[in-house]
Amino acid sequence: MKHHLSLALILCVTLIGCSSSQPAPGHAHVEQQGDDSPQNLHVTRLLQSELTGVTGREVAVAHVTVLPNATLPWHWHPGEEFAYMLEGSITLTLKDQPAVVYTKGDAAKVPYKHVHKAVAGEHGAEILVFRVNELGQPERILVE
Repeated sequence: MKHHLSLALILCVTLIGCSSSQPAPGHAHVEQQGDDSPQNLHVTRLLQSELTGVTGREVAVAHVTVLPNATLPWHWHPGEEFAYMLEGSITLTLKDQPAVVYTKGDAAKVPYKHVHKAVAGEHGAEILVFRVNELGQPERILVE
């Protein structure tokens, strides 16, 4: 089943209580392509900040581009992940659940520490990703 949520709702739920560390208008965002990022994935971090009033949690917002037909292997995040599809398509498979295809305008949630994988469609995908993570933990942990 596809989950249709408005971008405004996702922003409100995810960013409530967030202390501001958003880049100032007109300033470049940090580009992420670190050792833990697959070559078929490009992440532009838009915001990363500790949550106010919630000890040990941070919010991260990123623009993610996945190349056509690329597979993001089984992994999990030390937090909850919310995604809004800007362009293209992704087939998301949560462990022990059927695969679901998400396209432009769809929103998805990956539960806390839930193992999952994703495969981009033939035109790739652009996604706005929000995560509420455990502070100081890596963004993703690959499953062997």
